[in-house]
Amino acid sequence: MTSTAWAFEFEVNGFGSIVASRTISDEPLGSDTRSTYLVVSTIATNDDGTRNPDARIDNKWSFKPDSNLAFQFKAKSEFGLSATAQVTAQAANSLDPEFEWLYLSYAINDSLSFNAGRQRLPLYLHSDHLDVGYTYHWVRPPIDIYGGEGVSRYHGASLLYTTELANIETEIHLYAGNIKNDNTQQYRARIKDLYGAIITGTYDWLTLRAAYHIGENYTDNANEVTLNPQTISKEKPADLYFASFGFIADFNRYFFEGEIIRLGVEPYFENVTLNSIAPGIGSLSRIGDSLAYMLTGGYRFKTVTLHLTWSERQFYQSIPSIPQVANLTELERHSWSIGGRWDFHSNMAFKTELTVAKDGSPAITKKLFGHFLENTILSIGVDYIF
Repeated sequence: MTSTAWAFEFEVNGFGSIVASRTISDEPLGSDTRSTYLVVSTIATNDDGTRNPDARIDNKWSFKPDSNLAFQFKAKSEFGLSATAQVTAQAANSLDPEFEWLYLSYAINDSLSFNAGRQRLPLYLHSDHLDVGYTYHWVRPPIDIYGGEGVSRYHGASLLYTTELANIETEIHLYAGNIKNDNTQQYRARIKDLYGAIITGTYDWLTLRAAYHIGENYTDNANEVTLNPQTISKEKPADLYFASFGFIADFNRYFFEGEIIRLGVEPYFENVTLNSIAPGIGSLSRIGDSLAYMLTGGYRFKTVTLHLTWSERQFYQSIPSIPQVANLTELERHSWSIGGRWDFHSNMAFKTELTVAKDGSPAITKKLFGHFLENTILSIGVDYIF
């Protein structure tokens, strides 16, 4: 009789951000409220549906919206089996630790691996390291792109294939699963039958990434969101798709990045509670498709990086009870950011950033509800890894 000993290697590392932010200009919205800047859309509301102020930047200095601390644990065996866990504590969520990642992996061969469990939802160019501020030049990625969907992880399975084709490093990522989040900006998100395909290619200084995702969206609260004339439910969901394309052109001394995303919902959501976005807007609304894009570039002076970013998000919304905006209306926010990064230590970076967000919505919308998408935000902080 023989026995096999399973030897595991263990790795522990982590990361964090300590960031202070405030709006240095905002807009009155009525009822003694002012416009705020939503940073953490995955916990935009509390469990009872009320607004989570710690996920938003207002006119008082706060460390809560952007600060976090995380530990990553990985156990690897010589047989290709590994387990990965990431525990993240966000200041916007009272520093309550949560498993952001928790999955098993099996390396089928040197090129192909299979993963199952709670994984990062690969929507964006920077999805894999979105929480790790140290890995990018911004204080936070532009929320016009990275702050609208309100979901960051899924439960399911994925295949990851890496190879080299004609000197192009190629990665193909396929996944399937489902999503549940009770704390999004507008309603309790449920997505079933979620599938996605992502392909990334890198050749020398250029990286290109394209992705397409489909799923069926619903809520389990019939009083929260309805679909005319029927309720959005697990049995009668709304179809959605999410498409994105991005590039990175990195020439060492200077770099450029760009990304475009499109979210489609059919049919549109009706009777969405909007007080979680801005008090006084109204309690019932319809929400349709959205489109967002960004361009960024920077220059590296040894340990100092200066950068400039432009981003924009367009989305459709209406309030049937108000005749002026009863039809789906295109709302828009466009933003400029300028910032700097100083790598004063091998594992730490000091950052500062100024973001000017302008409300480009139609005049009638701004007249009725104020410039609720308009702010100027100043942020200062430190990102680190260990």
